Amino acid sequence: MQQQHRVLRLPDLIWLLGHDEHTGNPFVAEPVVAAGIAGGVIADLLIGGAAWIDGHNGVVAVPAVPTTVNHRPPWFAGIPVFEAALDQIRRHPHETIPSWVDYLRRYHFDDQRTVVEMVRDHLIFVRMIYDVGRAFWIGPRRFAAGDANRAAAARVRLLHLADNHHTDLGRATDADIVLAGIALACGMQRSLADKAGLSVDLVEHGLAGLAAPLNGHRYDHLRNVPAAVGQSVAALAQTPAGA
Repeated sequence: MQQQHRVLRLPDLIWLLGHDEHTGNPFVAEPVVAAGIAGGVIADLLIGGAAWIDGHNGVVAVPAVPTTVNHRPPWFAGIPVFEAALDQIRRHPHETIPSWVDYLRRYHFDDQRTVVEMVRDHLIFVRMIYDVGRAFWIGPRRFAAGDANRAAAARVRLLHLADNHHTDLGRATDADIVLAGIALACGMQRSLADKAGLSVDLVEHGLAGLAAPLNGHRYDHLRNVPAAVGQSVAALAQTPAGA
């Protein structure tokens, strides 16, 4: 398995945070997870240098045939959700982050998969989760972790950084900081608190503290990602069922 598949990136982590590692049951509705994953895709592309923000707050992607470093493919090569998103960004450059989050949340790619399905299939490919079928033969298929401790590591790390954001913020990566903001935007603080036996207020305060650096100038290119996810989630709440 190539190195780029071994690394769990923001879309993978958001999928894992949105599902119970033992049962595969979702903690939040799939469209909410989709909004979070869409934000994670854009954030990872920006963090990894595969996209950047132009002078009008639009997203621009690297060329379709990027220059390799030391004859190695770029980090996103072979990861379907990133390659599909980059293809769309190249076709429609200069759209804003909120536009892309909302678009990717709803979009069915050329193979008819959604961002949630693409990330789920990638987690199956890297043997993080597996299909456990339907509950009582009805409802959507569920996907649980093959190694619950490994799958829970994303939650454990996020909660540790959130709990220690006053003293340990230097250990947080850009991805950790954005992940905290997206988790809040998706309303995941309750499930995070329940799984850890903590109060929701405590977890919410910690995540907000961990995400606070997004307000600084260093994170101008990433600040709008959690906000865009939050806008998309809020729009979902106003959408009639079945629409």
